Parts: sequence; structure tokens; C-alpha cells
Amino acid sequence: MEVMALPSKEELQFYHEVHPWVETSYPDEQTPRFRFKKSTPQPILELFESIKEKLGYDYAN
Repeated sequence: MEVMALPSKEELQFYHEVHPWVETSYPDEQTPRFRFKKSTPQPILELFESIKEKLGYDYAN
């Protein structure tokens, strides 16, 4: 029997609040990169900046 891990608070925030504003995403080595819609509100971009390191990818590079 396989046990699935629950998503973190940051993953939920990303998919519920940030992802709707993503225009496209593409891989850059192991880290996905996102292009946001031009109309993306600043608070959404700030939220992404504050949670991106906790999403399981190495955005610190």
C-alpha cells in the first residue's frame, strides 16, 4: 500500500494563488522557470518570491 504525502502549505499556495497567473513554464536544467502574465498583480509576484524556495526546486541559483 502506497502512502501519498500531503502537499506543503507553500505548494497549496502556489497552485491556488500563483499558478493561475502563470502564462507558461519551461524547464531550466532541474528547475522550472515561469513566465507570468503581464497583468499579474505585484502581491502575487511577491508571494511567489517568498515561497519559491520551499516548493522543492532549487530557485536559489
